Amino acid sequence: MTSTDEVTVMRLDSLWSIAERVLGDGERWGEIADLNEGQEMSDGTRFSAAAPIQPGWVLRVPGEARSNVPHEVTVRPGDSLSSLAHEHLGDAQAYPLLAEATAGVIQPGGARLTDPDLIQPGWTVRIPGADAAEVAVPAPPTPAPRVPHPDVAGPEEQTSQQPAPAPQTEAPSVEAAKVQTTEVDSPQDEPQEAASTSDDPAEQRTDLLALRALLATATCLAAGAFVMVVRNRRRQFKQRGIGRAIAPTPPVVGEREESVVLEGVEAQVDAEFVDRALRHIAAVSHARGTALPLLAAVILSAEELTVLLDEPASAPAPEGWIGSVDNTSWALSRETYLDESLDSQPAPYPALVTVGRDSAGRTWLLDLEALGDVGVSGDSAQAAALVRFVVAELAVNAWAEGTEVLVSEGLSETVQMNPARLRTATPEQAAARVRAVTHDIEEATVALQADVLARRVTGQVLDSTHPLVVVVSAETGEELRSRLSPVARSRAVVIHHDPTAPQIVVSEDGIAYVPRWNVALTAMAMTADQAEAMADLLSVTRMCSDGPVPDDTSDGVLAGYAKVDGSLLDEFRTERTGDTISAASLLPDVDETYLSRAATTTEDLAEVAPSVSAEAAEALEEIDPDLAADLAAWFDPDAHRPKVRLLGPVMVTAAQGGDTSSLSNLAGTTSFIAFLACRDRGVTGEAAAAVFGWQTQRTVQNRATDARHVLGHRPDGSDWLPDASKTEGARRGNPTYELDCGPGGVLVDADLFRRLRFRAMKRGGQAGQDDLLLALSLVDGAPFESATDRRYPWLFRGQRLDDVMTCAIEDVAHIVANHALAGGDIDTARWAAEIAREANPHGEASWLDLAATLDASQGAKAAEALLREHLGDPAVGDALPRTEGILDRRAWLAS
Repeated sequence: MTSTDEVTVMRLDSLWSIAERVLGDGERWGEIADLNEGQEMSDGTRFSAAAPIQPGWVLRVPGEARSNVPHEVTVRPGDSLSSLAHEHLGDAQAYPLLAEATAGVIQPGGARLTDPDLIQPGWTVRIPGADAAEVAVPAPPTPAPRVPHPDVAGPEEQTSQQPAPAPQTEAPSVEAAKVQTTEVDSPQDEPQEAASTSDDPAEQRTDLLALRALLATATCLAAGAFVMVVRNRRRQFKQRGIGRAIAPTPPVVGEREESVVLEGVEAQVDAEFVDRALRHIAAVSHARGTALPLLAAVILSAEELTVLLDEPASAPAPEGWIGSVDNTSWALSRETYLDESLDSQPAPYPALVTVGRDSAGRTWLLDLEALGDVGVSGDSAQAAALVRFVVAELAVNAWAEGTEVLVSEGLSETVQMNPARLRTATPEQAAARVRAVTHDIEEATVALQADVLARRVTGQVLDSTHPLVVVVSAETGEELRSRLSPVARSRAVVIHHDPTAPQIVVSEDGIAYVPRWNVALTAMAMTADQAEAMADLLSVTRMCSDGPVPDDTSDGVLAGYAKVDGSLLDEFRTERTGDTISAASLLPDVDETYLSRAATTTEDLAEVAPSVSAEAAEALEEIDPDLAADLAAWFDPDAHRPKVRLLGPVMVTAAQGGDTSSLSNLAGTTSFIAFLACRDRGVTGEAAAAVFGWQTQRTVQNRATDARHVLGHRPDGSDWLPDASKTEGARRGNPTYELDCGPGGVLVDADLFRRLRFRAMKRGGQAGQDDLLLALSLVDGAPFESATDRRYPWLFRGQRLDDVMTCAIEDVAHIVANHALAGGDIDTARWAAEIAREANPHGEASWLDLAATLDASQGAKAAEALLREHLGDPAVGDALPRTEGILDRRAWLAS
């Protein structure tokens, strides 16, 4: 040891925590401060004990700093055991000590550290006390024996025209594979760790990282959950009432939604390819009139998708696919274009689920129906985690639509992922259900002269082909199986833990051995906490209740007078009565005028066009005196003030800005500017790094520098984005990044929209309508269009501005359409409705407004044709009460 050592500052570190961690005594923080006072740090700043330390800084610490104080760290991208050993123990060769200390830690997804050369971001690594590094470093521990992993076929068996067929060699015995096959306890009786309900931010963050780590490797699960969240969100917008808000999402659930969206967007490409490839096989079989191949497994790699069949297919591989010599496997290049029209072909293999990844990084999926009797044995915890994961995929996979899954109470935490597919059942209930389904299958096959697979190909009585998957516990499994006698391709599947005839054996280190294919995989795994977290997210987003629009509590000019969407606070409104309306209302005619000519309800009118008393209008007259100047600057192409566009594709324009072609990450910089534009109190560098998922504040500083380049300078030469040391936050002792959006500052279209709506409501009449028309002219599509990617994680935090503005646009457009239709201005009504439709294509209000314009210009039949095309037939669908009321009043779709 030298007289001093070095320590890298991690996020949330302080001098006290570093002293406590490396010296064993937080009171010794002053010694670290003294060693570094005045020293230049990695970001160019000078260390001062009076200023906060920053992640990424390298601090000098007393020589005895490597004390014998064990602790844990979270693996970051780029970390290795040797780099962590060097950082925390001062010796990269001490990495075996970290491997030994971490071997017993259960990582996200149920994995464990077995290979010192392989650690994943989000994992926890235990750092032993530094005294351990003073002894001779032992040789790296020998990894636990693993099942050999031959390829599906050796290279010598493959040609450019022949994908690898399934291995025909006899699989080694389970004993020879050295995989534990002890009987698995029932998930119902196995002690389950309760899902985390802690309010501790650190614990919540750990849970979130664990879920994100799982989603990052679980392609189909991430994609399926993403699609369900999107569908649930669309349903919320569809069922929202005019003048109401989307139900708020709890912060923790919002972060889970962020994880699902960010991982699911990318995973959807792979999952969609798998889905359409298999539907393509079914479509070709239908066109040829041949039997559907008996699928056993799917292997997905970056280059191709391979299907392994139970027996040689009766027909050659479809065009574009390459078949093996014996026609037991087909391969399809990932570069193949599969048309979206294939989505209308019924899914042929709805019980296909992911079970793991091989050493080449390929994802393996098994068709549960090919097995019928699915035994998963081995280590009890790992086997249970794999089964829980399988159930989760059945709950969300797009191709599993209609699948019925019955689980024991030990897996009840999964049910709320999708109660339409999943439910708990006793062994008796499960047995009765399987017998009934088996009987139905036999009757349907005889009556229709077609088996289950044939009916899936043609779509004949499709609801009689959905799989039934029953997951049973260990003690009931053998008895239930003896009563059910599950067989392959019977539509009924039983998953159990009987070790006598396993199809999958999972070892303690999370390696799944599949005897049929003689392959060892890193098993997919889901903990009870992860299952409950995902179930909570899907349950919350499935709720379709709306609520009142929240008040504006920001530091903005409208705070205390308006709601977050720019509408007046209730205290400034006067109740609207159907036949006595104030001229100050945005819709000053009696209700019947709008009810008979437009597509609205009395509840709509009361929400968005209340009366405003003369006293209230006078009290609000002087609010926001700068709006006119800001609007003039916005519409002036030569104005020096930067403009941030959020109501459509996110863009930043600045007449005096720098050349953006020189920036290496313009998209990330644009997101950073938009993030700051949506905050009125600024943000610390540490908080910004946490929100965006950046490892250090150096990235924040780089984005801020690039943002200043994009925005340019004020006429006086100062920055629109001041240095963090010059902000109001810095004067309070907490430096923050604050974009100047105040008077004369950066302009934001969403802010102008809300201010215009506020002014419109306080003015009323034609002047108010002119303000609303101007507000709609700011809209260029859906708010934050195309922002569901990794650049915009902050949209999921706190008040969802994208949701707020989507609802606000639809409400304002509805007011304009009503006013225009009442006055016979069909073109303006149509223009407003089209803007609302583009902003919220899933809402019904804009389609009804468009129907009203067609009725006025072309007659009721044209309106009805539009409604049938986009809303369906209310007689056979689930029409919303609001929609039904409007259809009845206007006598649309009456016959």
